[in-house]
Amino acid sequence: MKTRRIVGPLDQRKRLTRCQSCARRRIKCEGGTPCEYCVRMKKNCQPQAATVSELKFVSHSVVPQHTSNLQPQISDKPDSVYLKTFFLFLQRCEFTPEFANLGSEFLPLIQTCAPLREATVAIGALEISRSPSTRSSDELRSPYHFALKSYSKALTSLQHYIQSPHAIHCQGVLWCTLLLGLFELMIEVSGGQWARHMLYGTSKILELSGTDSRSDYVGCQSFETFRLLEGNRAILYGEDTVLSDYSRMGQLDVMTSNPLDEILNFIIKMSSFISSIELSQFQKISDAIIQI
Repeated sequence: MKTRRIVGPLDQRKRLTRCQSCARRRIKCEGGTPCEYCVRMKKNCQPQAATVSELKFVSHSVVPQHTSNLQPQISDKPDSVYLKTFFLFLQRCEFTPEFANLGSEFLPLIQTCAPLREATVAIGALEISRSPSTRSSDELRSPYHFALKSYSKALTSLQHYIQSPHAIHCQGVLWCTLLLGLFELMIEVSGGQWARHMLYGTSKILELSGTDSRSDYVGCQSFETFRLLEGNRAILYGEDTVLSDYSRMGQLDVMTSNPLDEILNFIIKMSSFISSIELSQFQKISDAIIQI
């Protein structure tokens, strides 16, 4: 059963005009007061009692709620984000068949060699700055500016680091020069800085460190990466390479474990052969390799 709608003080449509007797009989109340029905039935004609709303007080006890305070979320520092991006960058590189799996081997070197850490952060920041979705209103805080700043720190730190007598035998120094050259190749279109870096930087460190730089897995991977980049540099610029000295000493013959190694060895021999003859002699030679 529907409850009767509460009538407001200004609502004249639903005024309670019937008396109590007519309301009980559910008939029309006519004739004023007393009404015709009450006169005919000899009843006491009384108006209906208006319902008055009453305030009811209900006791209610508040149960204390135990709320845990959420710890504020701490965002990673920029160098940590760029370092993670560098490891993702490694997974996409294919300088050697196992180059993408060097992430776990890099961590101890990064923790102990400050120049190497700055070089990895620089590459990670530069990789993020290449993304089309990267926008920064403050140029001084942009990933590109951070990459250049980290690159400058790596160069300064490397200059102080190589003055130590143990720097030549540190794998971090060798990898730092490789990554700095890679950074220069990524940021410069001509590749001139990268070529000079490979020729006068990484190659000299490899020459001074000797076979000790390739005594472990990380060192072997660094030499394989350098061999690929240096072989391409020698072909592009038509120059001789220090790798020809390793080839004459027979240190590269043991590495021909896949077709890429054989191609690199052939490139090194070709580069050494071309740079060892004069142009006039080159036109007269009927060597089988040149005819091919």
